[in-house]
Amino acid sequence: MEKTYRYEADFIPDGVTWITDKPIAIAPELNRVDTENNGSVTYDPGLVYNLLMIAGLEEALKKGVVCSNYVDPTYNWKQLQAFKGGNVVFTQPSTPIKCGGASQKAMYLAADYLRRKGLADQSNIIFATPGSVIFVVKIIADTLMKVLADIV
Repeated sequence: MEKTYRYEADFIPDGVTWITDKPIAIAPELNRVDTENNGSVTYDPGLVYNLLMIAGLEEALKKGVVCSNYVDPTYNWKQLQAFKGGNVVFTQPSTPIKCGGASQKAMYLAADYLRRKGLADQSNIIFATPGSVIFVVKIIADTLMKVLADIV
């Protein structure tokens, strides 16, 4: 994971103000953060995780039978390290998500890890997508289909 750390300032888009200030109060019901030096800052919450919208999801996450990149990637890694073979199912929702390729990235990394650990032959990697294509951008989808041919 250390290899993935980057300096955030390099990724702040033009036209976006990066506020580096100490929060002193948070009012999520008002979409507001009060800061020490910049006063109150309001925000658009964007997509919000609501595990309760899928019956049993919260319980499954706590039992270790389901993992989520968005909930606890370190836990995902520990589960993969403990995996000894069988079915590994990766999914992505039909609704918008912050990174449409995140579940696929995790799948490709897991496939590589299982190959390196000699578990590829004992593992069945499944990618369950609600869409009809692996990725909506055709040139990327074509490349990903070639990658998938190597891991399934």
